[in-house]
Amino acid sequence: MPTESGSFDKLYAEGIEHPPERIEVYSEAARMIGNTAARIVDLGCGDGTFANCLHKWGFTKYSGYDFSEVALKECIKYEGFSFTHCDLRYWNPGVEVEDGSTIYTCLEVLEHVENDHAIVAKIPTGYNFVFSVPTFPSDNHLRVFPRPSDVWKRYQDLLLMKRWSHIDVGGGKAIHVCQGIRRSDSWL
Repeated sequence: MPTESGSFDKLYAEGIEHPPERIEVYSEAARMIGNTAARIVDLGCGDGTFANCLHKWGFTKYSGYDFSEVALKECIKYEGFSFTHCDLRYWNPGVEVEDGSTIYTCLEVLEHVENDHAIVAKIPTGYNFVFSVPTFPSDNHLRVFPRPSDVWKRYQDLLLMKRWSHIDVGGGKAIHVCQGIRRSDSWL
């Protein structure tokens, strides 16, 4: 099953090359965050490629969580940046909620997990959430979002959507980068 850590450990051990278009996804997410003083909590940080992008943009407070120990070994350790081995099914917000400026991110993850709603539901009420989802199928995608309305429909009970961007990754494929605020009136 592609959502198990072992399959991703194998992919990272074999070496994952991130095409330049993926960096555009990470740059767009950083633009949506905007506030370089914000604490970033990145759910599904992988090998730290997004963390590297944030560091280059001037972010200084970052916590990344991922279930692949192999991926986490690849992360560059900057001052103020931490990486933790954690299955997101068992992750819960911690002390980062206390300062009020925390922004949660989840890039290239939600399409891989069976219960994506459970992860989004863990974002504290009123906090910003920046995430990405694909328009295209892949062997390890459990769901795809061909249109922006598909993203809205999937997460409308959990998020008040603020911004959306469409990043072309070539070959007729694209990734939606979205920003929402965790709703307080959710029924989930």
